Amino acid sequence: MSNIQVIEQNVKSPKAMNRLAMALGFDDAQNDEQGKKEAMKYASSVLSEVEKNQSIQNCRPESIVQCMIDAAQMRVAIDGTQLAHLIPFKGVATLQIGYRGLIKKISEYYDGVDFTSETVFQGDELNVSDENGFQSYTLSRKTPFNNNINELQGILVCISYTKNGRCFQKITTLSKAEIDKIKNTAKTKNVWNDWFTEKAKVAALKRACKIHFS
Repeated sequence: MSNIQVIEQNVKSPKAMNRLAMALGFDDAQNDEQGKKEAMKYASSVLSEVEKNQSIQNCRPESIVQCMIDAAQMRVAIDGTQLAHLIPFKGVATLQIGYRGLIKKISEYYDGVDFTSETVFQGDELNVSDENGFQSYTLSRKTPFNNNINELQGILVCISYTKNGRCFQKITTLSKAEIDKIKNTAKTKNVWNDWFTEKAKVAALKRACKIHFS
């Protein structure tokens, strides 16, 4: 029996399907037809992702089931929408909420949410101002197309949203030293090596969400 078949048996087992249905707000997947339908739909999307990733296929099936349950409880799917991801680490799959997932969840509670992220390199001129809690910035680039990681100074994230009819805008920054520290503790260093700037922006966005929406 292949690894995928073993994982499929675990994911679609009665116990896992019941847990998934309950996480989605139904009584169970055995006596609740709608719960069964939603649980199967969710399970199928997870298995589709597993089939694409050999590293995930080598993870313990029960860890994949737990990721699926956790994602369902947060209403963040593990599928092609990239709201959440299965990350393999020492044979265990862990759930990681992507930046799209963070934006989706925040948008459920705040109106007009918008995010902007900027890379700041050596020679760029960045100014941040604050007026009664409404923060803004100006960024003048020395070399607009610079993408030299060695010259990266940090990442800026600007979040705007509306709460109780009032508009807010907040600035969060992450220095290169802080980014390197996050990378060094990451489980997926190979992804960081291939997509350093993108991963740095995600890290900055997560920090901004933790500061302003936790």
